[in-house]
Amino acid sequence: MWRILLIAGMFVTIGAAHAASGALQLTKPATSIVAQEDTHRRALVIGNTEYGAHPLPGASRDANDISAALASLGFDVTHRTNLSEADMRHTIDAFAAQLGPRDTALVYFAGHAMRGSCPSMHEMTSP
Repeated sequence: MWRILLIAGMFVTIGAAHAASGALQLTKPATSIVAQEDTHRRALVIGNTEYGAHPLPGASRDANDISAALASLGFDVTHRTNLSEADMRHTIDAFAAQLGPRDTALVYFAGHAMRGSCPSMHEMTSP
């Protein structure tokens, strides 16, 4: 149930932001020094469904739906499924390496949580 509410909330939020961007025309300041080409919207979406005797088929559907929604909003989406912990770390590191200083990044994971820390995720959020 919480997944349905989370996804519904994300679609409402994304839809409202998308509608607002079309309805409200904002002008760029004349002194803007940031070129539009210097910014990218990137998303990493991971859906892990295979957990031995306890698969999570909804995780794959959730990841597919989020990937489609983000792509429709102009995000460059990297979509991966059924990653091992080592593959997940490698994928996150590769995703972080492609980010520029002015990029917008979104990471979405559908599946069971894991214990431990992922240093590259901490580095992504460090100033």
